[in-house]
Amino acid sequence: MSTSVYHVKRTIGSNGTYTLTLPDGIATVKIKGSGTPEQVDIAIELLRQGLLRQQDKASFTVEHEMRTAKKVPVLIMRPKKTGRKMPLVIFQHGMTDSKEVYIKYGVVLAELGFVVVLPDARNHGERRMKNFDKHFSGPGFVKTFFNTVKGTVDDIRTLIDSFADDAQIDLDRIGMAGVSMGGFISFMSLVYEKRIKVAVPMIGSPDWEMFIDHHPEFGKLVDDKLRARILKTNPIRHADKLATRALLVLNGMQDKVVPVMGVNRLHKVIKPMYKDNPHRYKLIRYPGVEHEVTEEMAAEMVTWFKTWL
Repeated sequence: MSTSVYHVKRTIGSNGTYTLTLPDGIATVKIKGSGTPEQVDIAIELLRQGLLRQQDKASFTVEHEMRTAKKVPVLIMRPKKTGRKMPLVIFQHGMTDSKEVYIKYGVVLAELGFVVVLPDARNHGERRMKNFDKHFSGPGFVKTFFNTVKGTVDDIRTLIDSFADDAQIDLDRIGMAGVSMGGFISFMSLVYEKRIKVAVPMIGSPDWEMFIDHHPEFGKLVDDKLRARILKTNPIRHADKLATRALLVLNGMQDKVVPVMGVNRLHKVIKPMYKDNPHRYKLIRYPGVEHEVTEEMAAEMVTWFKTWL
């Protein structure tokens, strides 16, 4: 088995620009900050996924920042300057993952002219909580999962605030996508953040109550106080707020982790709310697909953002 070795050299400069030597030339990734080991890992991850371009062909930059007063770790993927403001897309990863996992979608969107922000969710990535496996698999799972989702929603609101003075970004054109837990976060963000105009939750659920009831082992972990908190914020109970956006929902029909029943229930409630603008809402359920994001889903997401942002 052959092993690819990438030689990473940090050049001198306030941008913390890393120059990476590839077999066929040189590629660069620009990272704001002091040059931490995590930032080097980001550059190597870009290489691993085959997403860096040769320097003379580069069409985007990647910035790593600890943003807002809460120091949320984010990757910001910016297209080359176009002389006009660009739409913003927030892409949220799933449980156990980190912001680096979905860099490939950030690249696709950045090359189409979107500024893409990939944050680490609460308790994940660079701010992964101690004893992670214990908290996300033991008796405290539902509470930890809910607090992670709600806390990340709060972070996203402050992240949007932090771009208020960014001359490259049009804050009237904000979209959001998320995978699995990121789908849960996307749905809940629509309840709390009016500035998000377009959303693509993937393999997530807008119905916490049905999600918990489908997993009897979860129900045993929810006391009355926690259930009341969950129901108060349950996105399906706020369908009228969701229905003001251009909303694309993508789920696998054989998903046993996040069953399709949650989005089916939302569909019955929300579809009539789009009667005057039916083209602004779409639910796609994929036969034979389990808990995964397929290339077809990714293509639908990109097309949706191109259409509505």
